[in-house]
Amino acid sequence: MVFQKVGPYTYRIPRQGKMRVDAVFFASEEILKDLEAEGYASLQQLMNVATLPGIVEPALAMPDIHWGYGFPIGGVAAFDPEAGGVVSPGGVGFDINCLPPGTRVLFRDGYTRPIEELAGEEDPHLWCWRLGERPEEGRAAFLLSREGEALVRLRTRGGWVLEATLDHPVYTPEGMRPIGHLAPGDRVAVHPFRGLPYEPPPETVLLSEEEAKALSQALGFPQAWQELKGRGLLPLKASHPHLPALLRLLGYALGDGTLYRSGGRAYLILYGEPEGLLEAQRDLARLGFRAGGPYLRRRRHAFRGRVFEAAEASLKASSRGLLVLLHALGLPLGPKAKQGFPLPAWLFALPPWLRANFLAGLFGAELSAPAPVPGHGYNLQAPVLSQSKRQAWLQAGRLFMEDLARLLEGMGLEVQGLYQEKDWQAPDGDTSHRLKLVLRATPENLLRLYEEVGYAYSPRKARLALHAALYLRLKEAHLAERAEKAALAQALHRDFRSPERVAEALGVSRRFVERSVYGERGSFRPWAFPTFPEYLEGAGAMPMDEVVAVERVPYGGRVYDLTMAHPDHNFIAEGFVVSNCGVRLLTSHLTLEDLLPRQRALADALYRLVPSGVGSERKDVRFSKRELREILKEGAGFLIRRGFGYPEDLRFIESEGRLPWANPDQVSERAFERGAPQIGTLGSGNHFLEVQYVDEIYDPEAAEAYGLFPNQVTVLIHTGSRGLGHQVCQDYVERFLKVAPRYGIELVDKQLAAAPIKSPEGEAYLQAMAAAANFAFANRQLIAHFVREAFEAVGFAPRDHGLRVLYDLAHNNAKFEEHFGRRVLVHRKGATRAFGPGHPEIPPEYRKVGQPVLVPGDMGRYSYVLAGTEKAMAVSFGSSCHGAGRKMSRHQAKKAARERNLVKELAERGILVRAATRATVDEEMPEAYKDVSVVVEAVQGAGIGRKVARLRPLIVVKG
Repeated sequence: MVFQKVGPYTYRIPRQGKMRVDAVFFASEEILKDLEAEGYASLQQLMNVATLPGIVEPALAMPDIHWGYGFPIGGVAAFDPEAGGVVSPGGVGFDINCLPPGTRVLFRDGYTRPIEELAGEEDPHLWCWRLGERPEEGRAAFLLSREGEALVRLRTRGGWVLEATLDHPVYTPEGMRPIGHLAPGDRVAVHPFRGLPYEPPPETVLLSEEEAKALSQALGFPQAWQELKGRGLLPLKASHPHLPALLRLLGYALGDGTLYRSGGRAYLILYGEPEGLLEAQRDLARLGFRAGGPYLRRRRHAFRGRVFEAAEASLKASSRGLLVLLHALGLPLGPKAKQGFPLPAWLFALPPWLRANFLAGLFGAELSAPAPVPGHGYNLQAPVLSQSKRQAWLQAGRLFMEDLARLLEGMGLEVQGLYQEKDWQAPDGDTSHRLKLVLRATPENLLRLYEEVGYAYSPRKARLALHAALYLRLKEAHLAERAEKAALAQALHRDFRSPERVAEALGVSRRFVERSVYGERGSFRPWAFPTFPEYLEGAGAMPMDEVVAVERVPYGGRVYDLTMAHPDHNFIAEGFVVSNCGVRLLTSHLTLEDLLPRQRALADALYRLVPSGVGSERKDVRFSKRELREILKEGAGFLIRRGFGYPEDLRFIESEGRLPWANPDQVSERAFERGAPQIGTLGSGNHFLEVQYVDEIYDPEAAEAYGLFPNQVTVLIHTGSRGLGHQVCQDYVERFLKVAPRYGIELVDKQLAAAPIKSPEGEAYLQAMAAAANFAFANRQLIAHFVREAFEAVGFAPRDHGLRVLYDLAHNNAKFEEHFGRRVLVHRKGATRAFGPGHPEIPPEYRKVGQPVLVPGDMGRYSYVLAGTEKAMAVSFGSSCHGAGRKMSRHQAKKAARERNLVKELAERGILVRAATRATVDEEMPEAYKDVSVVVEAVQGAGIGRKVARLRPLIVVKG
C-alpha cells in the first residue's frame, strides 16, 4: 500500500488504476499500525470508493476507519449530480446477518452447495419462496461475509437444524423473525425438498457437433445443428450449465410429451398443469427456445368403450434444432406407445444430482402423487410409475422399465417390483398393456423420493410431496416419543406398581401402559395424531414445523449471507426459509453525587424500559401502518406531537429530526414489516445506551454553549433505523446491481452498487433512505422519552433531572450540501457531520462555537464531545469521526474475554452493565475497540474537530 503523509495526521493515496480521484485518510502512528495489521483492507475499500462516477476529490476516511460493507466504516465521499455523480447504499450503511460456512443452500437445479462456495458461481439461481404462496427460483445478487460471532442453533420437531447469527431472519407465521428471538413452541417455515449435494459433472460429450450434423441430415433438417450451435448447445457436455433444464424437459417429455414432424416443421408438445407448463416454458427459454401457451381446450377422449370430455393444457415449441437435440438424447419421434426406445445409457454416468433432474421431470409427468392408503390415513400409498405399450413393443417397454428401476436403485430408491396388466383392446385388434413400476412405501424410501428427487413441472404433486415429507418426519418423531414413553412406563412401573399412576404421570392411557409393561410391542401406532388428510386440511401453502430447541453455539471464523434479487428476499438454507445508525446526547441538571445513590435502581429501570438485544421489540407502544407512514415522513416531530418528548427537542436534532424529501411509497412492505415492532428499541451489536458524567472540560467556551459542566450526568443513545433501514438498503442494493450496467457504471466491487443521483432509481433510493433516517430520528426520540421515564421511576422529578437534548446526529446518511460553491451529495458511512462555526444549519445557541460532534468510545473508558471546525469544512466536507472504531472482530473479542468476567470487572470500576447476554458484553469488550482518545487525538491533530469535553460511563445498557 503506497501513501504519503501530506500534513499533521493526514495521508494521501495518489490515484491509480481505476481511481478517479485521490484518497485521503486521517490517522496517527498508532492507527497506522492497526491498518497495517488488517492488511490495509479498509484502505483498499477507500480506493474502491474513489472509482465511482462523479466523485468529488478526495475520497475520505476518518481516524476510526475499519472494514465495512462496500465503503469502509468512517468513509466520506461527495458526488456531483451535475457530473454524473452516483448514490450508493453501501456508502450509507448496511449490516448483514449471517450463516456459518458449510450451511447448505438449495439451487434451482436441485442441488445444494455450502454457502461460502457461492462466491465462485457466476449467476447463481436458488430456490426461494413467494412467501405464503409457492416456491420459485430467484437470483442471488451477491455473497456477503464478515467476521464470525455467536451463533444460535435451532432444531425443529421434524429434525431440521439451522445455525445462524442471532439476527438472521427465519420465516414464521408472523413473518420474518430473528432466529435468536425464537423459542420452543414457535413455528417456522421449512422446505423439506433438500436436493442432493453438488458434484462437478464430467466433461463427457453427450452430443458432438458431428453427431448433430449427421442427425440433422438424416431427419431432413440439414441446417438444424447450426441452430443448436448458435445457442451454445454444441458440443453438449455433461458439464453444460443448462443440462439440468434439458434433463427435466427430456424426462417430462418421455412421459407427457410428443416430438413430431409435420409439413417440414418440427414440434415439441408437452401436456400438464398450466402452472407447471409455465415452469417448462422458462426452462425452454433458458435453453434459447420459445414455446407458445399454455393453451387450454376441452377434448373428447375414447377409453375402454367410454367417451368423455376433459380440460387439457398444452405447451408447444416449434424448432428443428430442439427436435434434433431431444431426439439425439433419447426422445422418440411420434407416439411412444407404438415403439420401443431405451433409457439413455449416458444417464447412468452422471452425478446423482443430475440424474435426479431427469427423474424429477419423468416423475412430474408419470409418477403418482403422494396419497394416503385407503382406509388407513396414517400411511402413504406406494408410488407408481406407469407406461402403456402395444403388444409388439411390450418387451422393449419392459427393458425400459427395468433400466429405470436400475437407475432408481442407483439413487438409493428401493423398487418393490415391475407389474404388467392388460389395459385395453384397440379398435384395430391390437392389445395395449400397462407396465407399472412400484416403489417401496417405507418412510425412509418415501422421504428419499420426496426430499431428494421430487416432481418437476407438476406444482400440485410437488406441494403434496413437501407436505408428505414433513408429515412423515413428524409421524416418525411422534412414534419415537411413544417408544420413549413406553420405556419410561416400564421404568416407572417398577417404582409405582400402578398402571393408573404411571398413565397419569406420562399423560397416556392405562391401556398404553399395560401394553408397554405386560405386552410384547413390535411397533407403535399413532395416538392423538392426525391422518395425512387431516394434516393437509390444516396445512397452509408453506409447510410449518415446530421449534423444539434454541441454543447458543460457540463459533469462530467468517459467516456469510446472500442478497437475493427477489421481491420476497429469501432463500432455502438447510431446509429453512431464511432472509441506519446515529447518536443522541442528553444532558441533565444532575451531578455524579446526585446519581450514585440510585445508580443500581436506574440501571434496572433503563434495562426494563428500553428494549435491547437481538430482535428486540416494544410491546407497550405500537403504531399502525398509517402512523408508521407518518413517522417515515415526519420523523421525530410526529412522536413529539403525540407526547413523546418536548417541542424544544427538535431544535437540537440534525435537520430538526426530519429529512423532508422522505417518501414512504419508496419503502417496501418488507421494510415496514421489519420496522413496525422495533421503533423505540436499541437492537444489538455496538448499539447502546450509556449514563455518563463529564469528567474533563477542554474548551470552556464551547462547553458553556453546549450546557456542559464538570460532574454533570449525561445520557448517550447510540442506535439507528433497525431492521427497516437494513431492508431499505438491501432492496436498493439489489435494484442498483441490475441497473448499474445500463448507466455504464463499472463496479470494482459489487458492494458499491450505485445508480446516478438523477436517475429514477437514484431518486427513489434517496426518498427511501430519507424515510429510514426519519425512522432513526424517531427511534432515538422514543428511547429518549423512556429514558426520562426511567429517571422519574427512581425518584428524579422532571424539574430535578432536567434531561434535554444537547444534540442528535446521524452516523450513516447521504445528504445534499453546499461545498466549494457547488451542491453535492455527501455520503457519510460511520462518520459524523462536523460543520464549523457560523454555519446556518447549526442551532443558533451553538453557531458561534461550531456544531456538536458526539464520539462514543467503549463501555469501559470514555466518550467525547467535540466541536466542528472551519478546517473540517475545507478538507473533509464538514465531516469527522463517529466513534472509537473496531480493531478486534467479535469472535476475537469473545475469545479474549473467555476467562474473564467483564460485568464484574466493570462493576468494580463503578460501571454497571445490563445486557441481554454475556456474549454481547464479551463481543463489545473495551479492548475490541481502538482507544477513543487516540482517534480524537488524530481528529484534533488534523484539525477536523476540536475537543470540548470527555464523558465517563456509569451505566451501560446493551443488546
